[in-house]
Amino acid sequence: EIGSWVLDEAHCLSKWGHDFRPDYRYVGRFIKEKAGDGRVPPVLCLTATAKPDVVADILAYFNDKAGIALQCLDGGARRENLEFDVVPTTPAAKFAHIHQLIETYLPPEMSGGVIVYCATRNQTEEIAAFLKEKGLAASHFHSKLRPETKKAVQEAFIRGELRAMAATNAFGMGIDKPDVRLVIHADIPGSLENYLQEAGRAGRDRSPASCILLYTPEDVERQFGMSARSRLTRKEIQAILKSLRNLDKKKRKEGKPGGEVIATSGEILAEDEDAAFERDSATEDTRVRTAVSWLEEAQLLTREENQVQIFPSSLRVSSLEEARNKLAGKSLPEIYKQQLLAIVDALIAADPDEGISTDELMGIARISSEKIRTAFADLEQYGI
Repeated sequence: EIGSWVLDEAHCLSKWGHDFRPDYRYVGRFIKEKAGDGRVPPVLCLTATAKPDVVADILAYFNDKAGIALQCLDGGARRENLEFDVVPTTPAAKFAHIHQLIETYLPPEMSGGVIVYCATRNQTEEIAAFLKEKGLAASHFHSKLRPETKKAVQEAFIRGELRAMAATNAFGMGIDKPDVRLVIHADIPGSLENYLQEAGRAGRDRSPASCILLYTPEDVERQFGMSARSRLTRKEIQAILKSLRNLDKKKRKEGKPGGEVIATSGEILAEDEDAAFERDSATEDTRVRTAVSWLEEAQLLTREENQVQIFPSSLRVSSLEEARNKLAGKSLPEIYKQQLLAIVDALIAADPDEGISTDELMGIARISSEKIRTAFADLEQYGI
């Protein structure tokens, strides 16, 4: 029995939100279906970073999709204890500027910590190394660190063992350190909402704190480029519809009933024969899902719940060389051996908590989604 639904970071539910994920647009339908013919339990949405149009979108969404009239309680977003500043810099002087700002705003005799937000994972590592050379207790944080490393670094920063943290925007959720006295943005964030949320890590104890944005024209150009790559054109949305129709036609040719397509983003893009959809490995999965969401808004299709297949695997080899030796005497085409080894290499490198998708394996091994299952069966047969 579900007593209530609580959605934190609720700006993610809005298609205008700074952290929009298309899958979240199915929350309302899911809540309504779970209630069946009964009363929908209370729904509470919480966020600190919703613009007026995002608030309006969330209210309209729950009203339209689940028949729920939410009441808006606005506590405001003003933080009187925070001081904001913009400091011009250059790419060559940026690291030195960061160190100067820390020395000025967080001298050794002052308690508390500093977060330096960066646009890329590499930059977090470079800035952390630079600050260590300057004698600061510093470390870095990004999404590709091992889970145990993330936890250790977070806890060391919260306890005050680390003075400075160079991080991507992956650092923040759940970081409830009250005495962050300084937040430096080494690069311009993707949106004002991102900036407000990240700068808002400062001064949670309500004592004075500083938020400083380092500005270079090159950073602005890079953000515009990153933003442009995440956008969808009408042509790309039409390409996704065409790809889905192609998958449906193939299914009917095989004698299977049509009207329903089960496919990953990679399989949908594989049907884009005209290459109308601009490829970008960092954003294309989200952009395909967003295109499907817009096609549903236009009532050209209905997306149902995800159907997920998982291939749980435990490698029985400790290295790629060991796998190569096990395949050495097998009468397999050389190209297929290389594809199997590519899969093994990807599995060895995969994050143990996140796993790896069949789309990624398709791209790495240059193998179709249907043949992934066969490849796993063969790897098992050969003791790999």
